[in-house]
Amino acid sequence: MYTTRSLVIRILFVALVLAACQAKAAPAEQSAIPTPTTTGIAINRADEMLGVWMLTSHPHYKPAYWLVRPDGTYTFSPNQDGGRPSESGIYWFEAGQLLIKDDFCPTPGKYTVMKQDQAGGSSLIISLVEDGCTARVKILTSSPEVWFGSLQ
Repeated sequence: MYTTRSLVIRILFVALVLAACQAKAAPAEQSAIPTPTTTGIAINRADEMLGVWMLTSHPHYKPAYWLVRPDGTYTFSPNQDGGRPSESGIYWFEAGQLLIKDDFCPTPGKYTVMKQDQAGGSSLIISLVEDGCTARVKILTSSPEVWFGSLQ
């Protein structure tokens, strides 16, 4: 038979083990926080993304505005109208992918584009397919481009 002292020690041991198990389970619950996904509507034509998009991942402009025009040109600018200072280039779509190039990185980069419509507005999620220009990759993929408005 167990003595009272032995029984108390065993109960305390079991309580400590159970407490330790619960403490380890807490981080698993915290990691279950949903993460953003890249689901939405695939964009594979220029007319589906024309307009002014705001982004926060540009290294020089906070915020930056990305003006996507119907003539196949674009401009990154700290000004909503695309005025100077600015960086411009050309874009087009091939096989459902956005191709983009500029004077700084003359080799085109390839991306996929998804549009997400939410209560607060639309955003573009741009994902890298292939691009040797690390600065352009960072600008386009580090944060969603948020709809700002139509071209003036």
